Amino acid sequence: MYIQPQIVCAKIQRDAVEIHAKPVYEHELKLLATIHGDGKVSRDTTQEHLITQLERPIDAMEEYMRCEAVYGMHPEIKDSVVHHCYGDFEDGKFVKAAGGAVEAPKAEPDQPPLRPAAAARKAEADARRAAGKAAA
Repeated sequence: MYIQPQIVCAKIQRDAVEIHAKPVYEHELKLLATIHGDGKVSRDTTQEHLITQLERPIDAMEEYMRCEAVYGMHPEIKDSVVHHCYGDFEDGKFVKAAGGAVEAPKAEPDQPPLRPAAAARKAEADARRAAGKAAA
């Protein structure tokens, strides 16, 4: 399953004077809000004209696993931030938040496959999540 999420500019307010802006996929706004708190993350539409959108779809499972690696574990509930926000990948909430499934890209002969080890990384993440819940 592939997705082609929209890239947006996230504005993250860490404190009264420290505000960061960075390009992220639209589904990452919810993850950032979970980490930094409600009202601290917003979409900055004034800078979005500077962002280049994706040309090719990306593997949805790869993106889910990337988000688990980037955003890590939620400090209070002992679950990954992406799993806390969107549930299991199979539930479909993550793909829906990323704009829905799109057609798979046409394979190019000299490029490696887009999803070489997604199943192995998913099994590893499931094991980490299960270990975190067992320790809680």
